[in-house]
Amino acid sequence: MKTILESREYSDYITKQKEKTTDPARIEKWLGEEWQIKLDGFKSIFEQYVDTFDKDGKSVCLASRTGQEVAALIELGFEDSIGIDIVPFEPYTIEGDFHNLPFESNTVSLVYTNCVDHVKHPDIWSKEIDRILKTDGYILMNLQVNVLSDEYAVFNVNDPLEDLLSPYFAGYYCLKNESIPQNIHAMDWEVLLRKQS
Repeated sequence: MKTILESREYSDYITKQKEKTTDPARIEKWLGEEWQIKLDGFKSIFEQYVDTFDKDGKSVCLASRTGQEVAALIELGFEDSIGIDIVPFEPYTIEGDFHNLPFESNTVSLVYTNCVDHVKHPDIWSKEIDRILKTDGYILMNLQVNVLSDEYAVFNVNDPLEDLLSPYFAGYYCLKNESIPQNIHAMDWEVLLRKQS
């Protein structure tokens, strides 16, 4: 794992992340011309797991910005879906920090994220995911592997097993850890984990 922005104080890290998420030009693009494209992209990601994930359970999307991934899950029948980000975009995304998730323990059936490169403290982040996730619940992650991230990234994942799975999710059953064709969100790797008892 190549760590970047390592010395940044946590408050500076949050300020930097908000800079991107509150940029009016980006918001206009996310809610306008990109909305349907990204919604369709997320639907294609989730459609392959419609019969795997619990439609009656709670789904949480981390760092969901304007919430296309949440809207995609809802359209696919996962009605109890919500996103979390440091800047809220209702109705799909509530305000919160993925290092301190505002959900009760053992209440979530699915956690989705494509923002691993924005995680400041992966040890805290992974423990929070573990805390909220039910036994037999799933974590679906889309990653960029061996890609230099933008100025808002905290680290780059070069080897998902060594950098992410072994140190932070060793107690999980790994169902998928493989390269995928680059999707509309520029992700080229997919990881699917299931929490064991």
